[in-house]
Amino acid sequence: MLRIVVLPAVVCVSLTGPAEAAPEDAEIAFESDGRIWSSRADGGEWRQLIAPDGAREGLAEPVWSPDGSRLAYVSLIEDTERAHLMLLDAAGAREITPLRQGVADLSPTWSPDGTTDHP
Repeated sequence: MLRIVVLPAVVCVSLTGPAEAAPEDAEIAFESDGRIWSSRADGGEWRQLIAPDGAREGLAEPVWSPDGSRLAYVSLIEDTERAHLMLLDAAGAREITPLRQGVADLSPTWSPDGTTDHP
């Protein structure tokens, strides 16, 4: 017998001030089908930023730097426990952390001033 249990999710939102609309030129970055894309904050005008190099590579967890000039993301090798952090900027894509067996560097974040990315 297959039993499905659905648990309710509770989401709490706290606003400390009035909500503001995103600037017209604001972009979000997201992953779809193992590729990194960007679009306007309103969801329009999708464009591919970067695609995987190989058939077994997937890209995920894109995070813009605070000034919006650089993008940190995760490159992972499917069916392994290997992932490393990458950086995309005007010079192209490059490694931030090396790809190592049994190590998965995930969840990139930026320092508040955008000078340092943190694995």
